[in-house]
Amino acid sequence: MLVRSSGVRWLCRLLACLPLSLAAEAPAMARLTVHFKDVAGGVVMTGSGSLDISAWPVPQPLRVTLSPGGSGSSALIVTGFQRGVASEVDVYFGIPINGFGGFGGRSFLPASRSSGDPLALALLSGAAYLPVGYTSRQPLLSELQWDRTSLAAMGLTPGRLTYDWTTVRGTDQVEVLVGPLPAPGPAPLLGLPLAWGLARRWRRLRLGLQAQASVSVVRRGNKP
Repeated sequence: MLVRSSGVRWLCRLLACLPLSLAAEAPAMARLTVHFKDVAGGVVMTGSGSLDISAWPVPQPLRVTLSPGGSGSSALIVTGFQRGVASEVDVYFGIPINGFGGFGGRSFLPASRSSGDPLALALLSGAAYLPVGYTSRQPLLSELQWDRTSLAAMGLTPGRLTYDWTTVRGTDQVEVLVGPLPAPGPAPLLGLPLAWGLARRWRRLRLGLQAQASVSVVRRGNKP
């Protein structure tokens, strides 16, 4: 009984520390969400969230003139710029990326209107144009609008794609949503598999100790 109670206490202490250990091992992550959706009279794209640039390459400050719009086939998004107007931006090249191709469409589609922070993302080549002086995890908000069209007419594929820009200090995740927001699912039970494995190991340990105790009793009983 002493062995069993001490083992249970050991298992409880280990499980109590499990959330802390999972949090300590989780990499730093920043997320920027790009959402395309049908609205009355056209299509709207909203970009919101933040990026962690602490481990990105050194930026090149440039003055550029970009046409706002996007291309789903090449996963290119240009928002916050005004057509024919030069903007000051910090340009980053060579960001390590893990992507899954484009999200539909064929060629670049100029937007009817653009507002918000100047932001251009080449999700498949690891390049980004950000506001001058942008700092890690600073909120970003930008919007594009295409008049008299639809997601289907633009050839965009409904669903969700995630692009991971991974560096030594963590992961920047750019999430592209096309269509209505998906219903939230249940929160993952990250510690459940580990807890189950620990419980099985403790059961085997307890059975082994009981067997050793039985052998010891038999040996003492066989002594002359």
